[in-house]
Amino acid sequence: MPLTNVTIPVDLDTSADDVDEVLLNPCLSVSSFYDRGVGFFTSKWLRRVADGLSDFAANGGKMRLVTSPKLTPEDWAALKQGEDAREHPALLAALSTEVDDLRNYALTKPVQLLSWMIADGLLEVRIAVPVKKLDGDYHPKVGCFTDEANNHVVFHGSQNETERGFRNFECLDVYMSWADERDAQRVKSHRSRFERIWAGRDPNVRCYRLPSAIAKNLVQFTSGQSRPYARKPSKATKQNKWRHQDDAMAAFLKSPAGILEMATGTGKTRTALKIANELIERDLIDSIIVTTGGVDLLSQWYSVMVKDGPSWPRYRLDGNHKEAGAYLSNPKGKVLIASRSMVHKVLSRMQPGTRNRTLLVCDEIHGLGSPRLRENLTGLMSPFPFRLGLSATPERDYDDEGNRFIESEIGPVIFSFKIEDAIKRGVLCEFDYSPLRFSLSDEDRAERARLIRAHEAAKRAGNARPEEDLYRALADVKKNSRQKIPVFEEFLTRRAQALDRSLIFVATKAYGEDIQKIVAQHIDEFHPYFSGDHRENLQRFADGELNCLLTCHRLSEGIDIQSVRSVILLSADRAKIETIQRLGRCLRTDESDSSKRALVVDLLCEDENGLEEADEERSVWISSIAETRREE
Repeated sequence: MPLTNVTIPVDLDTSADDVDEVLLNPCLSVSSFYDRGVGFFTSKWLRRVADGLSDFAANGGKMRLVTSPKLTPEDWAALKQGEDAREHPALLAALSTEVDDLRNYALTKPVQLLSWMIADGLLEVRIAVPVKKLDGDYHPKVGCFTDEANNHVVFHGSQNETERGFRNFECLDVYMSWADERDAQRVKSHRSRFERIWAGRDPNVRCYRLPSAIAKNLVQFTSGQSRPYARKPSKATKQNKWRHQDDAMAAFLKSPAGILEMATGTGKTRTALKIANELIERDLIDSIIVTTGGVDLLSQWYSVMVKDGPSWPRYRLDGNHKEAGAYLSNPKGKVLIASRSMVHKVLSRMQPGTRNRTLLVCDEIHGLGSPRLRENLTGLMSPFPFRLGLSATPERDYDDEGNRFIESEIGPVIFSFKIEDAIKRGVLCEFDYSPLRFSLSDEDRAERARLIRAHEAAKRAGNARPEEDLYRALADVKKNSRQKIPVFEEFLTRRAQALDRSLIFVATKAYGEDIQKIVAQHIDEFHPYFSGDHRENLQRFADGELNCLLTCHRLSEGIDIQSVRSVILLSADRAKIETIQRLGRCLRTDESDSSKRALVVDLLCEDENGLEEADEERSVWISSIAETRREE
């Protein structure tokens, strides 16, 4: 008989109604599933639903119970015994009984019946503990019956599953999925909330499987009496400026496949580790794969995992480390840190069961959309249920195909915390903006004209090249214009202190060699850091032995050095991606210098009509950010 044939009351109260006879037993007797969330639970409740429970078990019914860790010692022992019996056949045999006897057990031996129900898979219990912004008890009271036809009856009210709950004056509201649209919506809302908590997706409620709860000794023994006094409210505390990391984690737990758009310096890596540890705590994952680009970033991730990650073995897959086989032999309880260019070799060999329990972290996600990576990775990432993308700039400029690939494989942006947000909160520091103007030389303009003529000639000859190639070549003329050098030199005669703890970005190593000659006139402790240079120079800069580094692309992503005070852009792309990354190098707050204020120096190209379009856009944009002031 389906639930639709049961007479269901609209509401009940324990003074006027026998809740067991009117609602619980009739619904249990025809249901296949019973989900219950309560603040307090005791095995003695089983006595009151003995009739319905016997039919429920005979139907092969499954009950899920979420409750607080406040249990009697007897019930806690019964829970532990039932869970142990799952793994020990002899103990299971000792507990087993016939379904025909279940009613008698419920009436006479409810504690033993509780163990048996858990051991035999009739009942699954999870322990809920409020965390973060919720520091009280797990206290909802909701129940949901489901029959074979997928009809639902939900009741919601103040009653716990205890003997005392039936002696108090309690009220229940009841909703039926088939009654009307309003009831159906309430049923859907309550069921969704229960599933969110059961699956560990609620950021403020940690839901432990019973073995984990037993291992952590979470139980708080209670006599079943409610607190005879009101909880004293906690004093207001100063807001945590890093709370965006918890907000980002909450967004991911709600939608566990997507991108965190977080400004450089706001703790993307730390947030990813928080998420990983939370998923491990909730027993949702038992493996982690981190993929990113660049030797520096891969090394940084490895170091972070050693220091703050789970205490699992760590493996690497990149140009210098070939440890994929050791990871794949049994990924459970392991971490793999792999380069973007090689990670497909691992993802293609993972089994569905392993993927479902693995967190895939893609750092600097914008780098994932290149044509070669799309070719290698299409269809390999989307099967992972837990996919986390990280970037200050997730969108690839002028690359719709790459953006579509990233969203299809990883997901959309699910959380955003930009530079302006971070400055207002005091996570990043305020900064000054010094735009310096220069004009192209006659030789530069002639080179641009030659490039345009060559491009048009190739088109007429049927050998047309993409327009992007032309734009890139024209931009390279500007990036390598020597007209910037005297402007920069003159600036340093006025503000040589700009070189103090500075990063200078240039387009090429050859251009950087010319800039070194100017820098050498003002400071001694500097060094170039280009492709092929020893990483020890980066460490020397981080340690304060060097005061200035000259570099190009290598420091645009992921390097955390709080003491950087100045970023000098002798080269900048039209796309915001790289510029945002470079700004982030100097905007980190410095624990050793609470008064830190950063400086961004920008070389802008102008002609007789004013600034070139791309440079004007960049200048307006950086100027607007520089006007942002700390509010917290």
